Amino acid sequence: MDLPAGLRLCIEDEPAVADIDSIGMALDHYNREHLGDTRYSRCGVFVRNAQGEIMAGLVGSTYAGWLFVAMLWVHAELRRQGIGSALLAVAERRAIARGCHSAMLDTFSFQGPAFYPRFGYRLYGALDYPPSHRRYFFWKPLSAEDGSNLVKLFPVSVKGVLFEQNRAVLLENERGEWELPGGRLDPGENPPACLAREVAEELGIEVTIDTILDSWVYEVLPGRDVLIVTYGVRRSRDDDDLRVSNEHRRYKLFALDELNELPLAEGYRRSIRAFAARCGIGDGSRSDRQ
Repeated sequence: MDLPAGLRLCIEDEPAVADIDSIGMALDHYNREHLGDTRYSRCGVFVRNAQGEIMAGLVGSTYAGWLFVAMLWVHAELRRQGIGSALLAVAERRAIARGCHSAMLDTFSFQGPAFYPRFGYRLYGALDYPPSHRRYFFWKPLSAEDGSNLVKLFPVSVKGVLFEQNRAVLLENERGEWELPGGRLDPGENPPACLAREVAEELGIEVTIDTILDSWVYEVLPGRDVLIVTYGVRRSRDDDDLRVSNEHRRYKLFALDELNELPLAEGYRRSIRAFAARCGIGDGSRSDRQ
């Protein structure tokens, strides 16, 4: 790098906070020429114990009408008590008071991809990051109504992608549509445990849960929205034959090149192809097994 006289390049692994802020303020000054008053401000919401130690917290910022949730963490002893959702709600109300109209955040596949859609967050992107996991990006419109931020809650259905002979196992429902095995998440139930239970009921086999693949809100019927969360699954043992329960008409195995011809939700196709890529499965010959 050729620099003008009097300048030098500095590479710093732990730059000072003041130096970081100076870059942020300089960039914000430039952005204001295009965005107007960005009203940048940090946001922190914490739960502390009697000793002042942080037991849960949310850290983010508001900028140009958006709330960005950078971090949300709850101590293991306090999880599943509604603290995380309460912190999120407090931050959203604070953002609305600052004039924000939307919120955005990202989360890893082993963190909260099934958590945030329960509170109105919509998936808009995903990356293999790092390669063995996924990073999901969500956003949500914020609205003040009677002084509170109300969102529509959806029932959760956990579905599994299972391959037999390098073909995806699908079930035909009463509407003549094909779907992945799985079902409704019961209150307080762990999603992987729910999926293992549902696969055992619908196909008569035991499976282990591999990795979360995707999540999206699906309009199953007009006015009936369900949050779908998909995982890859594998057989726990190979000596059990597949069988269909009375919840579906039949099961069938499909090669990847058959999926586009089926009455099948696009999210299911996306999940099947994602797990196929992880398993090294490519397009294969068709199967007519009933």
